[in-house]
Amino acid sequence: SWRLLSPQQQDALKRLSVFRGGFRREAAARVAQVSIPVLAALLDKSLLRRLPSGRYERHALLHQFAAEKLAENPGEQQRCEMQHARYYLALAEEAERELRTAAQARWLARLAEESSNLRAALGRTLEGKLEGSLDLSLRLASALGLYWYIGAAFEEGRAWFARVLAQPRLPRTQLHARALHGAGRLERSAGDFARAQARLGEALERFEDLDDAAGVADCLNELGILAAVQADYDAALERFERGCAAADELDDDARRVILGGNLGLAHAITGNLGEAERRGEQCLALSRAADNAHGVVHALTNLALIAVQGHEHERALRFYRESFDAARQLDNAHLMAEALLGRGVVRLLDGEDVEARVFIGKSLELYLAQHDQLGVLDGLLETANLAAACRQTQLAARLWGATEAARARLDFPLRPFARKRYEAALEQLRAETPA
Repeated sequence: SWRLLSPQQQDALKRLSVFRGGFRREAAARVAQVSIPVLAALLDKSLLRRLPSGRYERHALLHQFAAEKLAENPGEQQRCEMQHARYYLALAEEAERELRTAAQARWLARLAEESSNLRAALGRTLEGKLEGSLDLSLRLASALGLYWYIGAAFEEGRAWFARVLAQPRLPRTQLHARALHGAGRLERSAGDFARAQARLGEALERFEDLDDAAGVADCLNELGILAAVQADYDAALERFERGCAAADELDDDARRVILGGNLGLAHAITGNLGEAERRGEQCLALSRAADNAHGVVHALTNLALIAVQGHEHERALRFYRESFDAARQLDNAHLMAEALLGRGVVRLLDGEDVEARVFIGKSLELYLAQHDQLGVLDGLLETANLAAACRQTQLAARLWGATEAARARLDFPLRPFARKRYEAALEQLRAETPA
């Protein structure tokens, strides 16, 4: 019972109640000032349970009781919650940096493990009771933005950003601009292009006012992608060009890779294959020199797309195989799905319907698991093209109709190369179908 515990053990359980969903030993020491001997004593009394991963958990009823005891001392409760928020902010900001490296998979798992604590910390900052709550909420949401984006947790991220950005008296600072950028990226990924344009446009204005070249480059990249997915390629090219200029001003190779790759892809879409290939090879060289695994995958995928449009199918398959292997090493499902779908398209163009079906089907499974609407639409389009090639007329017609309706609803038009292939397949099917 509670009375049989020493005062030190009682205080430890009260302070540990600030955690949600368990905690690590280091977190117990940093947030709740609970030592290893005290943790061991609580384990011996079965008041804590240690998991094989090394994390600690306690029974829900004990947690609730200890939390009520902590709430009896509001000052102590606020101090513990502040320590908790600062600890998980530091973790999120470290993770944001590491998610851009080859250690991405490990850090995705780390944040997933701490998801309940991260939600609790962000929720407490939004209650406005902690010192510096406004800045804490902006920093924490912005740091988690990349995690939500890579993990395809678009709806959760959008909901948190909506609450953070709805707070009154938001300062016109870099923190606010970063939150607007993170929110805009998730809105774009979720297909809400109007809201994405508003968020990203406002973020760009703030970064320009602050002479923040890095922020300007990041916003121009997102705005370029937004224009491209809506088939406004002139705007996309202009935004990517400006973003590349900002990256050059910063002498930032990581941003050169991202923006240069997207600029090259926009050139490929508009038929300028020579410039597209030049940009792609440049990005691949920069990425390999910097050991930038994600940059390598993106560059290989872009070079594969360029090769397909240039009718160099063997070269495209080689690039797609390399990009898939590299994406698998990163454990990045979205990038693996892109490479698989690309291989499916090439095999379909080569008339290898069985292989095409395997690759397209695997890519769709990955896109569906990530709730990636645009990826699913691309996969369904290729499934329709495959059905047409196999003379499955009714299935092809149903899938084409469904994807066209969804694209119209989401304002997500086909790229010219995909549109050309779709129209050719449709025309051939009509020609071969008896009147």
